[in-house]
Amino acid sequence: MTRSSLRSTIHRTTGIFHRRWLATLCLVAIALPVRAQVVTFTPAFPSADQPIEIIFHADQGSGGLQGFTGTVYAHAGLITSASTSATDWKYVITQWGQNIPKNTLERIAPDTYRLYIADIPAYYNFPSGTAETIKALAFVFRNADGSREGKDVGGTDIYIPLYKGISTRLLSPAVADGGLLFMEEAGTVDVAAVAQADTLDAFQLQQGGTVLFETTNDTLSTSLDVTDLGRTDYEIVAFDRSGATDTTRFSIMLHAPPTAATRPAGLQDGVTVNGTTASFSLFAPFKEHVYLIGDFNDWQLDPAYQLHRDVTGNDAVYYWISIDGLDLNRTYGFQYVVDGKIRVTDPYVERILDPLADPYLDALDPELPAYPTGKTNHIVGLFSTKEEAFVWTDQDFVPPAPHEMVVYELLMRDFLEDASFETLIDTLDYLERLGVNAIELMPVNEFDGNDSWGYNPAFHLALDKAYGTPTQFKRFVNEAHNRGIAVLLDVVYNHATGQSPLIRLYSQSESGDPSALPSAQSIYANTTARHDFSVFNDLNHLSPATQYWLDRANRYWMDTYHVDGYRFDLTKGFMQNGSFYEYNSERVGLLQRMVSRLWEAHPDAIVIFEHLGANNEEQALASFGTNEGRPGIFFWAKMTDNYNEATMGYHSSGASDFSWGYYKNRGWAHPNLVTYMESHDEQWLMYKNRAFGNSGANGYTVRSLKTALERMRAAGAFLFMYPGAKMIWQFGELGYGYGDNGEQCLEASYCPTSAPPRTGRKPIRWDYREDADRYNLYTSWSALINLRNAEPIFHDPSTNVNMNTNGAMKYITLQHASMQAVLAGNFDVNIRDAAYPFPSEGPWYDAVTGEVRYASQDDAPRLLPGEFRLFTTENLGTPLADAVTVTIDDHPLASEAFSLSLYPNPARNVVTLTRSHRTEAATIELVDVLGRTVHTASWPREAPTTTLNVDALASGTYFVRMSQGARTDVKPILVLP
Repeated sequence: MTRSSLRSTIHRTTGIFHRRWLATLCLVAIALPVRAQVVTFTPAFPSADQPIEIIFHADQGSGGLQGFTGTVYAHAGLITSASTSATDWKYVITQWGQNIPKNTLERIAPDTYRLYIADIPAYYNFPSGTAETIKALAFVFRNADGSREGKDVGGTDIYIPLYKGISTRLLSPAVADGGLLFMEEAGTVDVAAVAQADTLDAFQLQQGGTVLFETTNDTLSTSLDVTDLGRTDYEIVAFDRSGATDTTRFSIMLHAPPTAATRPAGLQDGVTVNGTTASFSLFAPFKEHVYLIGDFNDWQLDPAYQLHRDVTGNDAVYYWISIDGLDLNRTYGFQYVVDGKIRVTDPYVERILDPLADPYLDALDPELPAYPTGKTNHIVGLFSTKEEAFVWTDQDFVPPAPHEMVVYELLMRDFLEDASFETLIDTLDYLERLGVNAIELMPVNEFDGNDSWGYNPAFHLALDKAYGTPTQFKRFVNEAHNRGIAVLLDVVYNHATGQSPLIRLYSQSESGDPSALPSAQSIYANTTARHDFSVFNDLNHLSPATQYWLDRANRYWMDTYHVDGYRFDLTKGFMQNGSFYEYNSERVGLLQRMVSRLWEAHPDAIVIFEHLGANNEEQALASFGTNEGRPGIFFWAKMTDNYNEATMGYHSSGASDFSWGYYKNRGWAHPNLVTYMESHDEQWLMYKNRAFGNSGANGYTVRSLKTALERMRAAGAFLFMYPGAKMIWQFGELGYGYGDNGEQCLEASYCPTSAPPRTGRKPIRWDYREDADRYNLYTSWSALINLRNAEPIFHDPSTNVNMNTNGAMKYITLQHASMQAVLAGNFDVNIRDAAYPFPSEGPWYDAVTGEVRYASQDDAPRLLPGEFRLFTTENLGTPLADAVTVTIDDHPLASEAFSLSLYPNPARNVVTLTRSHRTEAATIELVDVLGRTVHTASWPREAPTTTLNVDALASGTYFVRMSQGARTDVKPILVLP
């Protein structure tokens, strides 16, 4: 065969083969049967000084562009002598998503594209005369916006090595340099290789230094009879007459069936460490054999590390092994090789190494081992022989009763500049002062990549390294508990990404490619989702395997990290059959089963569902467990639209009614709502306030920052000051939600193009604390929450609550054994006369000013737009003095809003006069029934109250007339004999 005809054959049948120098940078794929390659190229040994034709096969590799019919582009760079890793691309020709003619591929057939590079250095703008050398071309192929990607098997980048001098390439068996061919039974293996050299002297197949076959041609073709069980290593070596050599290595392993053996009693799935011994158990029905590889055996397939097989029933198959002689106080990496094709770690692993994500972290736990580059691919699991050293000091902590929670939801990434648990500890003072007694963390378990909301879970029992170490997380929980604050985790059990062992173990790809769908054999996932809201891979909650895994995960975080409970994401997705939207008895049963198992292990676990479903289904679940003395299941109660309509100043058709946020208004018997105005899923109220707010008289507009913040104070009062758990979304207490160019917008329909994506990074605005108006919102909410926490009337479910909140003037009356209260707020954009009753005789004390009001409809003060008042029958002092609801001095409507109240009435001696909204000095006249003025006085602006002596007057009815500016208010008074 001529060299040119050989190259033509290579072009048709081979793809990427990593040389030794590239193997130190790139992942080495597990040996597989012969398969098509994601790229093929001509010439067979490309170099930097000649053209190259690249054919991209979109139906191979990750398959991310399979079936795509649009234009495909190359995201292209170089691996050079200056690269520090396979991800350290140099001379990248375009930014991600940038499309120019030279990175556009030619579509030559379905799923087949061509890229021709006539001059490699020129194409990449690689400088001439530099000592830096090009070692490989690196690619990711994508659609125009990068939402679809074509990559190599396992989701790795695509590399084409460049050659210089003597070179060898293995054609058969089709494994990478250093790879292994796994054989289920004895047989013959064809070996073929090709060499490039100026003066080739010899071309050999060797085994352990013994020459098995030799030729002087640049092609080598022979066969091997494989009959010995175990692994055998081979070398393909080319010799140049100048003395230079090049070697390509491969191995063949002949597999023996696994040994049948019963698992040790008490061994559970996952990794169990006892001193220097580690035991591994993998539940894997439908699988034929499993090998263990890791740091303890240099990542080599070895018959001594094949797991035993324990069949305990139909479709109940466990693989297990115990290894000893491990070093104490060391962390080991490990994987399973399943059926000779899938490299995967354990579903219950607690820490991982991710070769794609870890290199981009600013800092890693220094105790973690390095990823075994060149020895394996895909995510590696970790286990440790170190003993637990953390000392907990939270033994006396008692979580708040769930119905008394004020939850603060936060996303580590968008809350702190360094997004670390260590720094989160430093914010506990801030949250404690706010009155928060529970922190809900958006998912902190391992998700794909490092930058995410966390709802793309890959390893549900592993802490994501992007936020810190296990010890740091324990410190955070411990410190929160020592301040009386519970810690709740947002967990995502409806689905898993393709990186999860739950998916890769049972994949439609024989190698467990993360881009492939679950197979019909999957014991964890559905091949197609059972509802329209599923993302990634939908888990099958009817499966006993999924249920066992889920119960383990729920126990794990509470056992290991002392968290106090969970917010379960998308619990409506826990279904296989029936309606997603209406009452679903199967779903109810599955959720009750899960919660029962959790409460068996942790009776006080707080359980919150993001269900947002039919009221009768939520009502039934909320009552679950209450007959056994448990608080039941709690539910997110979204009230975003209602509160936002009110803060914007719109009230048509009851759009701003708050009443659905109170459990009794839903017909529930138990106070199991977690009511919120904002969450990570909802538009910030402040954005719409300022973008779409209403306007009233005299220039009053909600779109003003100051006005919008004032209305948020009133909204906070109507959220916090009635019983039931409540939730704040991070920075809501500082009026987050509107910045330059809409940078803090969430919902795409409202956002300018400059706003970040919905799940993208948002600006971290701790600087808002320096803005007096924004910080006043924090102090207002803090005063409200701390008053709520202190007084049972505002948090005790036994409080009788009457809500009239469907109009612009809203009020809530509360009756409790300790006192009564009236909360009134004007959510119009104009002044409103009093339209809220005092339910009993006074006196009533204003919690903002301490002023006393008489118990009558007429005595209720007019309210400015955005203003609220809280009155109680017990004198609490002025707990809301810092919760100034409206800035009186410069309010455009303040001079028209004042009102007068008298106490006592009837009176014998002295009457106390109280006025609201004192914008200037006032005059007082006392007039009898004949219209005669019997007394006049002045009332200085700075005095909130004044007195009127009536003991010298004849008994009867009089009128007190107060004038302030252009407005007059008149109140009758009865003077007693």
